[in-house]
Amino acid sequence: MLKINKNGEIMMKNGMIIFTLVLLSTAGRTMTSDAETQWQRARQLYYKGLQSKAALEEAIDLFSQLEKHSDKTGVVKAYLGSLTALQAQYTPWPHKKVKYANEGLKIMDDGLEKDPDDLEALFIHGTTSYFLPFFFNRRDSANESFKRILKLLPQRFAEQDPDMLLNTLNFILEKADLNDQERHAAEQLKSKIDM
Repeated sequence: MLKINKNGEIMMKNGMIIFTLVLLSTAGRTMTSDAETQWQRARQLYYKGLQSKAALEEAIDLFSQLEKHSDKTGVVKAYLGSLTALQAQYTPWPHKKVKYANEGLKIMDDGLEKDPDDLEALFIHGTTSYFLPFFFNRRDSANESFKRILKLLPQRFAEQDPDMLLNTLNFILEKADLNDQERHAAEQLKSKIDM
């Protein structure tokens, strides 16, 4: 289960920080301060939506607005798909849970297809797929996203926020099914982080 701590950081059950909301990287994006403010607000609502149906609905609305005005439709769709899938936790009906999850997965997959090299979209895709129940058979998809992140990070390492990078690598090292070479590459990247 994911929780938000008092500093706005996303925590896993064991207390490990997996994402710092305020420090999410916007490398490669050219946005006005209003647009960046909307992105930050949308991201915060995304993570609050893990615990609040009202925040989840507000996040869906905000990401839907961003989709109309952003050139980053891949990552926006990844968030929208994940949010759609997250709606399943707020309904008691099993058939609606499956419906939300399947709709969300389709949207999220479409987003990743639009921009398969967006690190943020890959992480949202990977973590959402990872936390789905086993019968959705998405563990391989999650691992593909995590491994793609590891492949892309060396070229984009300097652009990334160190805290976000550390949290992402820690999550991948703990949760992804990595071979020895991939694990070594992740550890090497982690050792280069200046904190």
